Amino acid sequence: MKVPQVRGMEFYPSCIEKGMRSERALKLAIAEMYVKGVSTRRVSDIVEILCGTEVSSSQVSRLAKELDEEITS
Repeated sequence: MKVPQVRGMEFYPSCIEKGMRSERALKLAIAEMYVKGVSTRRVSDIVEILCGTEVSSSQVSRLAKELDEEITS
């Protein structure tokens, strides 16, 4: 995403940072459900209900694996 440049001062849209925090929170919630044994299909259903966004069960598995790698590194 291109961020507009403002002469003579720093500028960074606050909505981008807020969105990133929300995305991180969602990823952590998905990982927590996965770790607690909630099926990937059920996690997918919950995300769709809460966020209105479709997430496949394979995406849930992939995300949990990525977060696990982040934690162990």
